Amino acid sequence: MPFADRDFEASGSTPIRPFISIAQQVGAECVSLPQRLADVLNEGSRAPKWSHWDQELIEKVSTDSKIPAELIASLDTAAYSWVDDILCGISGRPDELIVFHRLKEAFRELACSGHVILVGHGSTYMTHDLATGLHLRLIAPMDFRIEKLAARLNLPAHKAAQRLRRLDKRRKAFFTRFWPGRPLGPETFAAVINIAELDEERVTRAVVAMLPRLVGE
Repeated sequence: MPFADRDFEASGSTPIRPFISIAQQVGAECVSLPQRLADVLNEGSRAPKWSHWDQELIEKVSTDSKIPAELIASLDTAAYSWVDDILCGISGRPDELIVFHRLKEAFRELACSGHVILVGHGSTYMTHDLATGLHLRLIAPMDFRIEKLAARLNLPAHKAAQRLRRLDKRRKAFFTRFWPGRPLGPETFAAVINIAELDEERVTRAVVAMLPRLVGE
Protein backbone atom coordinates (compact mmCIF):
# COMPACT_ATOMS: atom_id res chain seq x y z
CA MET A 1 0.00 0.00 0.00
CA PRO A 2 1.66 3.24 -1.13
CA PHE A 3 0.04 5.50 1.46
CA ALA A 4 0.89 5.96 5.13
CA ASP A 5 -0.94 8.39 7.36
CA ARG A 6 1.53 11.11 6.39
CA ASP A 7 0.25 11.00 2.82
CA PHE A 8 -2.94 12.69 3.96
CA GLU A 9 -1.41 15.37 6.19
CA ALA A 10 -0.17 18.78 5.21
CA SER A 11 3.23 19.53 6.73
CA GLY A 12 2.58 20.45 10.36
CA SER A 13 -0.89 21.76 9.63
CA THR A 14 -4.48 20.70 8.97
CA PRO A 15 -4.86 17.15 7.57
CA ILE A 16 -5.62 16.93 3.86
CA ARG A 17 -9.02 15.38 3.22
CA PRO A 18 -8.87 13.91 -0.29
CA PHE A 19 -11.91 12.65 -2.14
CA ILE A 20 -12.63 11.09 -5.51
CA SER A 21 -15.50 11.74 -7.90
CA ILE A 22 -16.35 9.33 -10.70
CA ALA A 23 -18.44 10.28 -13.74
CA GLN A 24 -19.44 7.44 -16.05
CA GLN A 25 -20.86 7.26 -19.55
CA VAL A 26 -24.00 5.18 -19.86
CA GLY A 27 -22.80 1.66 -20.59
CA ALA A 28 -19.31 2.41 -19.26
CA GLU A 29 -20.19 1.95 -15.61
CA CYS A 30 -17.77 -0.02 -13.47
CA VAL A 31 -20.10 -0.89 -10.62
CA SER A 32 -17.58 -2.61 -8.38
CA LEU A 33 -14.80 -0.02 -8.84
CA PRO A 34 -15.81 2.32 -5.97
CA GLN A 35 -15.89 -0.56 -3.48
CA ARG A 36 -12.60 -1.93 -4.82
CA LEU A 37 -10.96 1.49 -4.52
CA ALA A 38 -12.20 1.90 -0.95
CA ASP A 39 -10.92 -1.57 -0.03
CA VAL A 40 -7.45 -0.91 -1.46
CA LEU A 41 -7.17 2.53 0.11
CA ASN A 42 -8.19 1.15 3.48
CA GLU A 43 -5.66 -1.70 3.47
CA GLY A 44 -3.10 -1.21 6.22
CA SER A 45 -4.01 2.45 6.75
CA ARG A 46 -4.65 4.10 10.10
CA ALA A 47 -6.04 7.17 8.34
CA PRO A 48 -9.84 7.73 8.26
CA LYS A 49 -11.58 4.94 6.37
CA TRP A 50 -12.66 5.51 2.79
CA SER A 51 -16.30 4.97 1.83
CA HIS A 52 -18.19 5.14 -1.45
CA TRP A 53 -21.48 6.90 -2.17
CA ASP A 54 -23.85 6.26 -5.04
CA GLN A 55 -27.15 4.63 -4.16
CA GLU A 56 -26.19 5.18 -0.52
CA LEU A 57 -26.24 8.94 -1.08
CA ILE A 58 -29.61 8.79 -2.81
CA GLU A 59 -31.04 6.92 0.16
CA LYS A 60 -29.50 9.42 2.60
CA VAL A 61 -30.93 12.44 0.77
CA SER A 62 -34.28 10.67 0.43
CA THR A 63 -34.43 9.96 4.15
CA ASP A 64 -33.20 13.40 5.23
CA SER A 65 -35.39 15.38 2.81
CA LYS A 66 -38.43 13.11 2.60
CA ILE A 67 -38.09 12.95 -1.19
CA PRO A 68 -38.74 9.65 -3.03
CA ALA A 69 -35.45 7.96 -3.89
CA GLU A 70 -36.53 7.25 -7.47
CA LEU A 71 -36.97 10.97 -8.17
CA ILE A 72 -33.48 11.73 -6.86
CA ALA A 73 -31.97 8.87 -8.87
CA SER A 74 -33.63 10.10 -12.07
CA LEU A 75 -32.47 13.71 -11.75
CA ASP A 76 -29.79 13.39 -14.44
CA THR A 77 -31.78 11.11 -16.75
CA ALA A 78 -35.32 12.55 -16.62
CA ALA A 79 -36.93 13.07 -20.01
CA TYR A 80 -37.87 16.65 -19.13
CA SER A 81 -37.40 19.26 -16.45
CA TRP A 82 -39.78 18.85 -13.53
CA VAL A 83 -40.04 22.64 -13.54
CA ASP A 84 -42.15 22.29 -16.70
CA ASP A 85 -44.74 20.35 -14.71
CA ILE A 86 -44.70 22.79 -11.84
CA LEU A 87 -45.16 25.81 -14.09
CA CYS A 88 -48.16 24.02 -15.60
CA GLY A 89 -49.53 23.28 -12.14
CA ILE A 90 -49.92 19.55 -12.76
CA SER A 91 -47.19 18.08 -10.62
CA GLY A 92 -47.26 17.08 -6.98
CA ARG A 93 -43.56 16.20 -7.10
CA PRO A 94 -40.79 18.23 -5.44
CA ASP A 95 -39.26 21.03 -7.48
CA GLU A 96 -36.30 19.76 -9.49
CA LEU A 97 -34.16 22.59 -8.11
CA ILE A 98 -34.91 21.56 -4.54
CA VAL A 99 -33.78 18.00 -5.25
CA PHE A 100 -30.68 19.28 -7.06
CA HIS A 101 -29.63 21.47 -4.15
CA ARG A 102 -30.28 18.75 -1.57
CA LEU A 103 -28.07 16.42 -3.59
CA LYS A 104 -25.41 19.10 -4.02
CA GLU A 105 -25.35 19.87 -0.29
CA ALA A 106 -24.93 16.18 0.54
CA PHE A 107 -22.11 15.70 -2.01
CA ARG A 108 -20.24 18.77 -0.77
CA GLU A 109 -20.63 17.83 2.88
CA LEU A 110 -19.16 14.40 2.18
CA ALA A 111 -16.37 15.82 0.01
CA CYS A 112 -15.36 18.31 2.68
CA SER A 113 -15.16 15.53 5.25
CA GLY A 114 -12.81 13.66 2.91
CA HIS A 115 -11.95 10.03 2.24
CA VAL A 116 -15.06 9.44 0.13
CA ILE A 117 -15.69 8.21 -3.41
CA LEU A 118 -18.63 10.02 -5.00
CA VAL A 119 -20.29 8.39 -7.99
CA GLY A 120 -22.31 10.12 -10.71
CA HIS A 121 -25.27 12.52 -10.44
CA GLY A 122 -23.14 15.55 -11.32
CA SER A 123 -20.83 15.05 -8.32
CA THR A 124 -17.80 16.23 -10.32
CA TYR A 125 -19.29 19.65 -11.09
CA MET A 126 -20.85 19.92 -7.64
CA THR A 127 -17.44 19.59 -5.98
CA HIS A 128 -15.05 20.83 -8.65
CA ASP A 129 -14.07 23.98 -6.73
CA LEU A 130 -12.80 21.93 -3.77
CA ALA A 131 -9.02 21.63 -4.03
CA THR A 132 -8.65 18.11 -2.63
CA GLY A 133 -10.74 16.29 -5.24
CA LEU A 134 -9.51 13.80 -7.82
CA HIS A 135 -12.07 13.78 -10.63
CA LEU A 136 -12.33 10.81 -13.00
CA ARG A 137 -14.45 9.90 -15.99
CA LEU A 138 -15.03 6.38 -17.28
CA ILE A 139 -15.71 6.05 -21.00
CA ALA A 140 -15.83 3.31 -23.65
CA PRO A 141 -16.49 2.98 -27.40
CA MET A 142 -20.14 3.00 -28.45
CA ASP A 143 -20.22 -0.69 -29.46
CA PHE A 144 -18.81 -1.69 -26.07
CA ARG A 145 -21.35 0.45 -24.24
CA ILE A 146 -24.28 -0.94 -26.25
CA GLU A 147 -23.17 -4.52 -25.62
CA LYS A 148 -22.77 -3.89 -21.90
CA LEU A 149 -26.14 -2.15 -21.57
CA ALA A 150 -27.86 -4.90 -23.57
CA ALA A 151 -26.44 -7.54 -21.23
CA ARG A 152 -27.36 -5.61 -18.10
CA LEU A 153 -30.96 -4.95 -19.18
CA ASN A 154 -31.44 -8.15 -21.16
CA LEU A 155 -32.27 -6.22 -24.33
CA PRO A 156 -31.51 -6.88 -28.00
CA ALA A 157 -28.65 -4.73 -29.28
CA HIS A 158 -30.82 -2.37 -31.32
CA LYS A 159 -33.08 -1.68 -28.34
CA ALA A 160 -30.05 -1.12 -26.09
CA ALA A 161 -28.61 1.30 -28.66
CA GLN A 162 -31.85 3.29 -28.72
CA ARG A 163 -31.98 3.42 -24.93
CA LEU A 164 -28.32 4.43 -24.66
CA ARG A 165 -28.70 7.32 -27.09
CA ARG A 166 -31.83 8.47 -25.28
CA LEU A 167 -30.06 8.41 -21.90
CA ASP A 168 -27.02 10.18 -23.34
CA LYS A 169 -29.29 12.95 -24.62
CA ARG A 170 -31.05 13.31 -21.27
CA ARG A 171 -27.80 13.38 -19.33
CA LYS A 172 -26.43 16.05 -21.65
CA ALA A 173 -29.60 18.08 -21.06
CA PHE A 174 -29.08 17.74 -17.30
CA PHE A 175 -25.58 19.22 -17.50
CA THR A 176 -26.73 21.96 -19.90
CA ARG A 177 -29.59 22.86 -17.55
CA PHE A 178 -27.51 23.23 -14.41
CA TRP A 179 -24.07 24.13 -15.83
CA PRO A 180 -24.75 25.99 -19.09
CA GLY A 181 -21.63 26.74 -21.09
CA ARG A 182 -19.60 24.07 -19.29
CA PRO A 183 -19.53 20.97 -21.50
CA LEU A 184 -18.45 17.71 -19.93
CA GLY A 185 -15.08 17.71 -21.69
CA PRO A 186 -11.84 15.92 -20.79
CA GLU A 187 -10.36 19.10 -19.33
CA THR A 188 -12.83 18.81 -16.44
CA PHE A 189 -11.14 15.65 -15.16
CA ALA A 190 -7.77 14.58 -13.80
CA ALA A 191 -8.10 11.43 -15.90
CA VAL A 192 -10.43 10.00 -18.54
CA ILE A 193 -10.21 6.21 -18.52
CA ASN A 194 -11.35 3.86 -21.29
CA ILE A 195 -12.66 0.80 -19.44
CA ALA A 196 -12.68 -1.20 -22.67
CA GLU A 197 -8.88 -1.04 -22.57
CA LEU A 198 -8.19 -1.42 -18.84
CA ASP A 199 -9.61 -3.99 -16.45
CA GLU A 200 -10.79 -3.03 -12.97
CA GLU A 201 -7.54 -3.97 -11.25
CA ARG A 202 -5.44 -1.75 -13.52
CA VAL A 203 -7.91 1.12 -13.20
CA THR A 204 -7.75 0.77 -9.41
CA ARG A 205 -3.95 0.85 -9.39
CA ALA A 206 -3.89 3.89 -11.68
CA VAL A 207 -6.34 5.85 -9.51
CA VAL A 208 -4.52 5.00 -6.28
CA ALA A 209 -1.24 6.12 -7.86
CA MET A 210 -2.78 9.51 -8.71
CA LEU A 211 -3.86 10.38 -5.18
CA PRO A 212 -0.50 11.73 -3.94
CA ARG A 213 -0.88 14.70 -6.35
CA LEU A 214 -3.39 16.09 -3.84
CA VAL A 215 -0.66 16.58 -1.23
CA GLY A 216 2.00 17.77 -3.63
CA GLU A 217 4.08 14.58 -3.71
